[in-house]
Amino acid sequence: MCMYLGTLPVIVISDYTLLRKAFATKGVEFAGRPDSELISTYNPGYPEIRGVVDASYSEEWKGQRHTALSVLRNLGWGKSTIQDKIQIESEAVKEELGKMGGKALDPSALIGTCVSNIICSLLFGQRFEYGESEFKELLYAVDSLMDAFGNDPGGGYIPLIKFTPSYGKVQKL
Repeated sequence: MCMYLGTLPVIVISDYTLLRKAFATKGVEFAGRPDSELISTYNPGYPEIRGVVDASYSEEWKGQRHTALSVLRNLGWGKSTIQDKIQIESEAVKEELGKMGGKALDPSALIGTCVSNIICSLLFGQRFEYGESEFKELLYAVDSLMDAFGNDPGGGYIPLIKFTPSYGKVQKL
């Protein structure tokens, strides 16, 4: 089925055999990214400047992806180094939970902070204390970006999602 999203033609494949053929044998032809106004909220240079997530499949994108994966591997992704960082952070979470004095809490913020701190320790070479103002500012910036996606669960970034039966039923946790 073919429909139009503004002036952009959208092809919907609902047959398993055709879907498998499209992505398994003709993946390059289906690997592009649509232009999106939502991207400009976090990338002011868009559409001229695109990152790994925003770029369409090309030799440049393959190079960016290769570089990003190499950097992650060098930072410890897939090695025991990351296990050490996770262990350190789990001890910090245990300490934070101890400060709560057994009171009921929503653990989502604490878990999000923990994961963010693991990523910071990999990328920046340091972890932050949970109450540190610089860390709070960083988390706020990330939350703002995620809220932009959360308020429109994929529909702004991947317009085709608007045509799926469950669109609009996704709830932010």
